[in-house]
Amino acid sequence: MKKILLSTFLLSTSILSAQLDSTSFSVYPASTPLQAQYITVPITSSLQFTSEFTLECWVYVPNSSSQEIHLIETYFGNNGGYVLRLTQANTVKAFAMGASQPVTSGTSVVTTGEWNHVAATYSTATGNLKVYLNGVLDGTTTPGSAIYTNTTTLKIGARGDDSDVNDDILMDEVRIWNVALTESEIASNMSNCLTGNETGLVLYFDFENEGTIGAVTDRSSSNNNGTIVNNINPFENGVFECSSLAINENENSMKMTIYPNPASTVLAIESKMKIESVHIFDLNGTLVQTETSNEFSVAHLEGGMYIVNVTTNEGVASQRFVKH
Repeated sequence: MKKILLSTFLLSTSILSAQLDSTSFSVYPASTPLQAQYITVPITSSLQFTSEFTLECWVYVPNSSSQEIHLIETYFGNNGGYVLRLTQANTVKAFAMGASQPVTSGTSVVTTGEWNHVAATYSTATGNLKVYLNGVLDGTTTPGSAIYTNTTTLKIGARGDDSDVNDDILMDEVRIWNVALTESEIASNMSNCLTGNETGLVLYFDFENEGTIGAVTDRSSSNNNGTIVNNINPFENGVFECSSLAINENENSMKMTIYPNPASTVLAIESKMKIESVHIFDLNGTLVQTETSNEFSVAHLEGGMYIVNVTTNEGVASQRFVKH
């Protein structure tokens, strides 16, 4: 019996470690003797939008900043472009630029010292520019201005018009779409690995297996590869690892559904397997809750992403959920 419990624990731990042991991109400003580190991507036709877009990424901000933090940006004055960044108050901010600079900002503050998912969408059909934090709509404006792109370079981690980098941050799972994803689509996909062939996906940086040559591979079919400016020490541990998740989650997790996701009060697990125990971990790997039933309260958990390891009669299944 002890051997069975030990093997189950080791399997559970290995799955969790695989999710946490990934690669992200390290952004930092110029400081003696180092130069600012960020990514540039040439603007191709696939990155020129006239009707709608979605910008999204995971970001880790170590400490509160008094400056705006640049994430995904391409613009030059009022000559068109799109922007996803954090404000000086650490809320999500986005621009959809045409002949002016329409902007919207959220009201919820990103949690420092933790990974947060941020996103922005715009659609000329509705006229809505929206920002999201951890899969939840956090701000909307209706600028009513058509967008266009009249720039040559996309910046990841730097300001679009002058390449300023204001703070040390980590970025992971950078995704750009030529469609305006819905709130449910953002919430459902933000914690999942992509194949790169998803409809509308035109840039996808997961930063896995990049090596040290100063290039970043676009996992989408658009080949919008990036170049690391001042390639000094670009990669750190990330939010999750797609290659390991694909192996560890495909078999048992296909037999299990966690809902609702995101959840605010109660989480339920529907499984074809017999559930023996449930362990919930935060992204730091800390065990925060243990259950033995398939439905339980998560109301006491703080907002953010969690990893649910479910021990069953067929092994351990692992999935993620977002707590509102």
